[in-house]
Amino acid sequence: ATPQARAFAVRHLIVLMQPQYVFSYAGLTQGADTIRTKDFMYFTQGCQAMILAAREGLPVGLPLPSDYERRIRATLASLANTPATPTPVRNAARCLLPPR
Repeated sequence: ATPQARAFAVRHLIVLMQPQYVFSYAGLTQGADTIRTKDFMYFTQGCQAMILAAREGLPVGLPLPSDYERRIRATLASLANTPATPTPVRNAARCLLPPR
């Protein structure tokens, strides 16, 4: 799959864990940067999302396995820590992991 499709797959995993957040592609994949000049330091925060007050109408299907959170976190950690993972996918995977 393309890096874009893989980033949206990560977005779906994040929604399973954090359904109150909505990520755009840019908000999910931009990563966090620090830019230093001689006078200033600029920060951009990765993983920008909108918070929803309520989310209704989600489809109902089979329940997830009892260890789904552990499985999702393990998958995201693997993507985030593998150098061969494309940068947009790695940035998206870091959105649900604790900061280092």
